[in-house]
Amino acid sequence: MRSTICNFLSDINNLLWGDFTLILVLFAAVFLSIRCRFIYILHPVKILKYTLFAKKVDDQSDRCSMTNFQTLTTALAASMGTGNIIGVAAAISVGGPGAVFWMIVSAFFVMSFAFTENVLATIYKNRSDSSDASGPLPYLRSVLGSDRSALFFSAVCMCASFVIGNITQVSSAADSLDNFHISKPMCGIIFSVLTAVTVLSTRTNIAIVTEKLVPFAACFYILGSLTVILIYGNKITDVLTEIITSVFGVKQFSGGIFGSSLAKTISVGVRRGLFSNEAGMGTSTFAHTSSKCKEPVVMGFWASLEVFIDTVLLCTLTALVILCTGADKLNFSAADTVISAFTSGFENTLDKIFFLSGSGTFFAHFGGVFLAISNSVFAFASVIGWYFYGERSCCFLQKYTSKRILPYYKFLYITATFFGAVTNTDIVWKLADIFTFLMLIPNLSAILLLSAQIKPFLHLDSSNSDT
Repeated sequence: MRSTICNFLSDINNLLWGDFTLILVLFAAVFLSIRCRFIYILHPVKILKYTLFAKKVDDQSDRCSMTNFQTLTTALAASMGTGNIIGVAAAISVGGPGAVFWMIVSAFFVMSFAFTENVLATIYKNRSDSSDASGPLPYLRSVLGSDRSALFFSAVCMCASFVIGNITQVSSAADSLDNFHISKPMCGIIFSVLTAVTVLSTRTNIAIVTEKLVPFAACFYILGSLTVILIYGNKITDVLTEIITSVFGVKQFSGGIFGSSLAKTISVGVRRGLFSNEAGMGTSTFAHTSSKCKEPVVMGFWASLEVFIDTVLLCTLTALVILCTGADKLNFSAADTVISAFTSGFENTLDKIFFLSGSGTFFAHFGGVFLAISNSVFAFASVIGWYFYGERSCCFLQKYTSKRILPYYKFLYITATFFGAVTNTDIVWKLADIFTFLMLIPNLSAILLLSAQIKPFLHLDSSNSDT
C-alpha cells in the first residue's frame, strides 16, 4: 500500500515538475533578474550597508514588531533545514556533481524572486491599513480582485508547514540522533516539548529565539565545514573539474543520453535549490513584512541576503564536503552520504592536526556528533520558522470561519513534531515537492504580473536603512 502511494505521488511530482515548470521557473528568474537590474548582485557593498551594517534605531513604540535582523533570522530559520544538508546529498545522488552548479546558478537568479516578492509585499503592506496585510496575501488578492487566491495560498501554506517545515525536518534530526542511542520516540518528545514552549509564546519571542539560534547554527556549521574542506584542499581542483564536466553531461554524452542527463541534472539542481531557499514561494514575506521598515527595496535586500546565505553559502559548503571526501561515490542514502562525508572528514582532519596516524580514528565519531548537532539545530529552527508562516496563514483563514482554528493548529503542529520523529516519511517527502509547487506557481505568477510596480523603488540612495 505504501509503495503504491509513493509511486502515485512520484508520478504526480514528475507531472508537476516537468519541462514546462522548469522552463517557467527559468524564464521567470531571467525576466525578473533583468527587471530588477540585478540590483541584488551588482551592489554587494551597498546592500551590506543597508542590511547587516545598517544603523540601528531603538524604537520603543512597538515591541510587537521585529527588527530587520530578526526578520532575516526568522526567514533563515524556516529555510535552514534538511535542504541544506540532506537535500544537497540527495541532489548530488540524483543529478550528479553538476547539480551543485545549477543549484548555485539558480540561487543567484532566484534571488530575483525573493527580492521582487518582498518589495511587492512591502509596497502592498504600506498601502493597506488592514491588520492581516502580511506576507504575500495582499498582492495575491490584488491579482484576481478577490480573496480566493489568498485563501488558497493560506490553506496550502498552513498544510505545507506540517510537511515541509515540520515532519521532514524532525525525521531527519531523529535519524541523526538515533546513531547516538537517542531513540526516535525520545527525540520526538524532546522536539515536541521545545516546539510547544516556543509556539505557545508570542511572535516576538519566536523572533528572539531565531535571533540567537540561527547565527549560532550557521557559524557552527560553516566553521566545521570549512575545517574539512581546507584539509582536503588538494582535491578542490579535481572537485571543481568534476562539477564543470558534469554540468552539461559531458561524461554522459558518449553514452547517447546527453539530453535526458542534462534535463535531470538541471531539474534536480533547481528543485533542490528552491526547496532549500524557498525563494518564489512567497513564504519569506510573512517574516519580512513583520518589520516596521517601510522601504520596499531594503526588505528586498534582506530577502536576497537570506537566499545567498542559505543556498550559495551553506549548501555549497555541504556539497564541497561531500565531493572532497568522495562520499558521493559510496552509493549510500542521502543521510548516510552526509554522515560518511563528515565522519571521514573529521577523522582525517584530526589525524593531521595531531600529526599522528590513527589518532583521528579515536575522534572519528566527532564528525557524526557535529552533523547530529547541526542537523538537529537546523531542523528545530525550520520547525519554529515554518510555524510562524503557518500561524500567519491560519490567522488569515480564521477571519473567514466562524470558529477559532488557531488553537487547533497549534495543537496539531506540536503533535506533528512527535509524529515526524517516529514515522517513515517517504510519502511526506513526496508531498513536500507537491506543496512547494502549489505555493510556487500562484505566487510566481502574481509577482510576474505585478513586477512592473517595483521599478520606481529601484533606487539605492532613496532607501532608509534604519531598522
